[in-house]
Amino acid sequence: MTSNELGPFGDLPPMPGIPTGFANSSRRIIVPSGAPAAGDPYVEIGSTADPNFAGIALFSPETLPPGYAYIIRIAASPPDTTTLVIQLYDTVGGVAVKSVLSAVYDKATGQQIVALAGNTDILTIGGDCPNVNIGDSPAFTGLDIGSAGNGSELTLDGKTLGFSALGEQDRTLADTTVSATLEPIDGADTRTFTKQFDSTRVAARIYLPLTVAGAGSTGCEPGLRFDDGAGTVVDVRLARGTLVNIGETYTLCGEDEIAAASLPAGNYTVTPIWCRTSGTGTVTVNSTHGLSYGVNEIRES
Repeated sequence: MTSNELGPFGDLPPMPGIPTGFANSSRRIIVPSGAPAAGDPYVEIGSTADPNFAGIALFSPETLPPGYAYIIRIAASPPDTTTLVIQLYDTVGGVAVKSVLSAVYDKATGQQIVALAGNTDILTIGGDCPNVNIGDSPAFTGLDIGSAGNGSELTLDGKTLGFSALGEQDRTLADTTVSATLEPIDGADTRTFTKQFDSTRVAARIYLPLTVAGAGSTGCEPGLRFDDGAGTVVDVRLARGTLVNIGETYTLCGEDEIAAASLPAGNYTVTPIWCRTSGTGTVTVNSTHGLSYGVNEIRES
């Protein structure tokens, strides 16, 4: 028996055929004390030549690759920082494979930072819990999910939630139309809208005060046009109304959802559009009240 390899009570020699665990092992305990059958799980408790390390390694030779273990260890970074980690570890290569938990405490600031499942493939939180609370503290200010541009999928009950939205107001328009086909409202601001996922629907809405000149009882339909600049153009009619009296203001407003299949993921220029649907009057935007519209990407149907 060597002085740097102890059985669980310090009085048993190391077990034959059991790997030494962490590199540069200077002291370790192996549990169970008797040599386990091939493939049986066992535990190493000990430290390495690095005096700032202490930990536990849980081996399962039959179900983990050779030399792999789940480890729980604490390491100090003098003078003020201590790190607790739980991770899948390659004890032969001396590298972390998958992170379970990392907790870093800074004694100088009293701050603790916890990272959960840093490079885990799938993270499940509260799988069988009836209620999961995040940010119960009154100081809670926000929850960040994913990062900009990484195409993160956020789902609720297996349905994708969208992230993109836009809104616009124009209060100085003075365009008119007598067109029976949909056309842009001259002077209205266009906006860029990014639909992130093929599987999401899009909610669109418009608010447009109008008057009619020349003849009453004239119909109008406003909406929005989505153009990706590469051949996909989708026109959506959002409201319908009849302007009965000349010079009187009528507000046409409405909203609708665009099916996921009708609007693929992509970058779109959104343009307010309109047309005259009946009558002979000249439809005019009320320049006093103006135009507003909005678009939201929403969960799939």
